[in-house]
Amino acid sequence: MKTAAIAGSGIVATAIAYHLVQRGWRVTLFEKGPDYPYPHTRQYQEQILYLYDNPAWKLPDDIRGLTQSGTYTRDIDGERGMVVGGSATHWWGVTPRMIPEDFRTRTLFGYGEDWPITYDELEPYYVRAERFIGVSGTTEDNPFAPPRSAPYPLPPFALSYGDKILKERLAAHGIVLHTTPQARTRLPYDGRPGCANFGVCHVCPIGVRYSPTQPSAAGCRYRAL
Repeated sequence: MKTAAIAGSGIVATAIAYHLVQRGWRVTLFEKGPDYPYPHTRQYQEQILYLYDNPAWKLPDDIRGLTQSGTYTRDIDGERGMVVGGSATHWWGVTPRMIPEDFRTRTLFGYGEDWPITYDELEPYYVRAERFIGVSGTTEDNPFAPPRSAPYPLPPFALSYGDKILKERLAAHGIVLHTTPQARTRLPYDGRPGCANFGVCHVCPIGVRYSPTQPSAAGCRYRAL
């Protein structure tokens, strides 16, 4: 049996590990942080019901205190996660694609560097990734959406009543409001139930938003060492 070791257990690392295991490899993932229960029922209860900020999920003291310059005003420490599954255990699951122009910013706009690959070359892998993590979405209401070779695996989440009112008023000024692709299940998918729209995606209590710690069909398990 072939073996592999991967440092870190974020969304990319676990995807690689999953596909290696599917091909018969034995994979060991190394992570500094603790297990992070999935579905996030416990985290939902702590954060939403009891307003308790559990120190068990916080960054270790030895890697806290990062600062940044420039115009970015968010707290970097607050956006990072060191648990099994990485930062994608507490993301909001929004999954837009880059557009073809993003790959040629030097040629088209004079800044950055052109990518060594094109959008068309990457596009089939977008399709595979969206199927793997279970993305709900559509391009029918988005005139800016890049071309696709296959539809999203799940239908989109409908605009709320308030969204519809806002869409109408923005349209009167030539501004488009459209749905957003998200890695949460509009319908049951890959062992996950359909979303109940709790509105707390970062700590989804029923496991509809994709997490790297989602149990897989391959029977992959995490074990703290």
